[in-house]
Amino acid sequence: MDRSGVLNAAFLNRERLSADMGNLLVLAPHPDDESLGCGGLIALLRESGNSVTVIFVTSGSASHSSITHPASILSKMRELEAIRACSVLGVRIKDIHFLRAPDSKLGGLRETALSLLAEEITGVYERGYFSAIALPWRRDPHPDHQVVNTLGQRFLKNLPENLIKLEYP
Repeated sequence: MDRSGVLNAAFLNRERLSADMGNLLVLAPHPDDESLGCGGLIALLRESGNSVTVIFVTSGSASHSSITHPASILSKMRELEAIRACSVLGVRIKDIHFLRAPDSKLGGLRETALSLLAEEITGVYERGYFSAIALPWRRDPHPDHQVVNTLGQRFLKNLPENLIKLEYP
């Protein structure tokens, strides 16, 4: 079996990773998905001077139920946590976007709402200079992650073929 293609793949060449990937756009269903799914990649790219932009599709308001923290307070807390986490990874605050779609309900959105989310993602993309995009793994069991992958795939259909596409667990 010829493994030369795999061994020379850009995403396995740590020394050249930032040059090969360029600037990255991350689609995260919830706050913490960016850190858990591709935090190491984000930190490495930022350390190398690459631009990284993170789009949070939801604010994570349904991450858990609490008497003391209703969804409105929880979403603000989760957004602040996301901003702090992104800051630790090196992402600038101007490169963090919250679309505030309904957490744990993305699968129930109508086509109109999904199209609006795709338009918002496109708007962020068009304001940047991205050569790579990271989105949740297509077989992730979480319904919100599946919808964000689908949104990303829909969005990617209109982008250049040479855009590097990554799916994170």
